[in-house]
Amino acid sequence: MENKDRAAPLMEKQRIMLLKLIKEREHITQSKSTGPGICGKKEVAWENIAVEFNNMNTLLEQRSILQLKRSFEHIKRKVKQEAVNCRKNVQRTGADPLPKPPYSSEELIIASSMMGPEFNMTDNVYETFVSRPMNEAEKPTLDMDVCMEDQHHKSRAPALSSATPVCTYPSYSSSYCSHNLITSSTVPNTSPLIQSVASSVSGAACTSLSGPSTCVSPSLIQISSPSPTLPIHSPVVPPLSDPLTSPGTPVASPPPTCSFTSPVSAVTTRSKKRRFTDEYAACRQRQEDSHSMKMKFMKKAHDAEMKQYEAKMKEYEARMKEHKARMKEHEVRMKEYEIKLQVSKEKEALLKNELLVNNSFHVKETDQHSLNIALELPRFLRSQ
Repeated sequence: MENKDRAAPLMEKQRIMLLKLIKEREHITQSKSTGPGICGKKEVAWENIAVEFNNMNTLLEQRSILQLKRSFEHIKRKVKQEAVNCRKNVQRTGADPLPKPPYSSEELIIASSMMGPEFNMTDNVYETFVSRPMNEAEKPTLDMDVCMEDQHHKSRAPALSSATPVCTYPSYSSSYCSHNLITSSTVPNTSPLIQSVASSVSGAACTSLSGPSTCVSPSLIQISSPSPTLPIHSPVVPPLSDPLTSPGTPVASPPPTCSFTSPVSAVTTRSKKRRFTDEYAACRQRQEDSHSMKMKFMKKAHDAEMKQYEAKMKEYEARMKEHKARMKEHEVRMKEYEIKLQVSKEKEALLKNELLVNNSFHVKETDQHSLNIALELPRFLRSQ
C-alpha cells in the first residue's frame, strides 16, 4: 500500500533550490547546540524554508516540512556514499588520497559544504558511512612470492595484481655458467619499500654452486593480490656465438617494457558498479520522464481550463456590453417619456385655464339673469 506522505522525488533544480534555502539558515538548521530556544528556532527556520520552497514551486505538489527533511537526509546519504566510493578507489589503486572527494554535481558540493563535522566522526570512513560488508575482491591484500629456481625447473605461474605495471628487466651473470635473463617483477604502486626490495632482488647476479657449470639465478619476483594465475614467459638465453654474450662478458640492459593489466575481480566489481550506476541513471531518467509527462498532462489540463475560463469571460463581457447598450436605450426612452410628460402637463394646464375662464363667464351670465329676474318679479306681482 502506498504511503500517503510520500510524494514524487524532487528534480535536480528543486534539490539545489532546497539546499540553497537550507544554506542560508545553516547556522540554525545545522547547529549541534542544545541550548534553550534552539529547537524553536529550528522549527521556525524549517517552516520558513517550506513556505519559500512551496512559493517557488507553485505548479508542483506542496511539500511538508517532514518531506523536505527527508529529501535533505537523502542528499546527505548520497554525499557520504560518494565519499566512500572515492576512498575505496584510492585504496584500490594505491594513489594518494585527495584533499576532498571529487563530487559530481552542484547539489553534492553544496551539501558537503554543510557536512564538515559529519565526515570527522571517526578515522575509518567505512566504519562511519558503509552499512554493508566489503566483498572479498575489494579487500586490499598483498602477497609476496620470491622464487629462486634453476633454469631447468619450471617456474610457478604468477598472479597479477590490480592495475599494476609488469616490467621486464634484463640482467647478466658474471660467473662462468649458462647465462640467464632475469624475468619480470610485478610490483604494485602501493608500497615504495616493496618496490625497492623487488628491484634489489631482481638485480642480483647468479651464485655459483658446487660443480663447474651449475648456476642458480633468481627467476621470478612476484608481489600480487589473490587473483587468477597467468603463465609467464620462459627465460631468454643469449647464444654463445655472440661475442657480446661470451662467458664473463656483461650484457647491456635494454630499456624496460611496461604493460598494465587488471584482474578479473576488479573488472567484475567495476562492471557491477557500472551496471548499478546505469540502472540508477535509468531509474532516475524514468522518474524524470514520468514527472515531465505528468507535468505535460497537468499543463494541458490547465491550458484547457484557462481556455474555458477565457471563453466564459468573453461571453460575460459580451453580455455586459449588451446590457450597457440596453441601459442606454432605456435612458433615451426615459428622456423622451419625460419630454412627453412635460408637454402633456403643459396642455393640461392650458385646458384648466380655459375651463376656468369659461366657467367664470357662465357664472357671470347666470348671475346677471338671476338679478334681472329679481328686479322684474316685484313689478310682475304689482301688475297682478
